[in-house]
Amino acid sequence: MTASANRSDGPPILPPTRQRPAPKAFLTVAEWRQLLVAARASSRRDEALLLLTYECGLRREEPGLLRLSYIARLHERIVYLWRGKGSQTGDYELSATTAKALHAWVNEAYPDREARRPESFVFPGYRRKGLTGRAVYAIYTQLAIAAGLPSNAHSPHALKRSRCQHILEAAERDGSIPVDRLVKSLAKIVGHRSAMTTVIHYTQQTKRERELVQRVTDDLVE
Repeated sequence: MTASANRSDGPPILPPTRQRPAPKAFLTVAEWRQLLVAARASSRRDEALLLLTYECGLRREEPGLLRLSYIARLHERIVYLWRGKGSQTGDYELSATTAKALHAWVNEAYPDREARRPESFVFPGYRRKGLTGRAVYAIYTQLAIAAGLPSNAHSPHALKRSRCQHILEAAERDGSIPVDRLVKSLAKIVGHRSAMTTVIHYTQQTKRERELVQRVTDDLVE
């Protein structure tokens, strides 16, 4: 058989093209404020749950893991978070607003201080267990609908992406913080072991944001 017989006369066979994934949802600052208003109008639990999930970049199943012993240092605005999927478990510092909301909710959920047990869940659910990820998802979706958010933002994971996005946008306006330091700090806030995880998964949306990602990446790998 000749070499020419091995060749096809037709066009080359190319690998199938990958469909571009749909843009991941980020809340604008205005949308986040609408969501927070909806949570505060709903209940102390929903306000505390939303603030903690946003501020610490929690996955939907992680708020339900929180026990009263984990907030023993809440007066110092410190909370211990048990995180999954290889994220960083440990102590996290809260804002005064989130610490206050969490304290108010615990006082409502457990009015008898003497009866509080360290192993009790901060966000109790069915049969004295912590809220499931499904329950957190349902709560968030109801709040998102009440706030009039678009349907692609009806998932609590939008809060994790939005937290990163809001900080990066503020840093761009400020311009005084080196991007490599910023992203490493941001990774710690949302529990990532690697700053590159934050860069790749939580900061890409518009052309301007992709340009920021490239600058950050260049600084991190230099």
